[in-house]
Amino acid sequence: KLANYWDRIIRARVELEVDKNKRGGLIHSATVTLEVPGPDIRVQEEAGDMHAAIDLTMPVLERQIKKAKNKLERTDWRHMDKAREKFRQWYERMRGNK
Repeated sequence: KLANYWDRIIRARVELEVDKNKRGGLIHSATVTLEVPGPDIRVQEEAGDMHAAIDLTMPVLERQIKKAKNKLERTDWRHMDKAREKFRQWYERMRGNK
């Protein structure tokens, strides 16, 4: 389902965990980590049952994916062209010094 939001998701990791709380009940947590261009996206949610914890992660993941996607699209890549040109000039100077 996440691939519908962004085709640049490299890897998804889902961790499911059950812990006991102080009153003897169970806390179910779902952690989803997405490897994407730029910083990874990580969402963790807790609920009374595992299905609810997983369901809680989805809207948060959707928002975070949209945010990361928009940020990547807004990135000004002109600085990369300048860096590439400076590197090329440096490389040519170094080759000429041999």
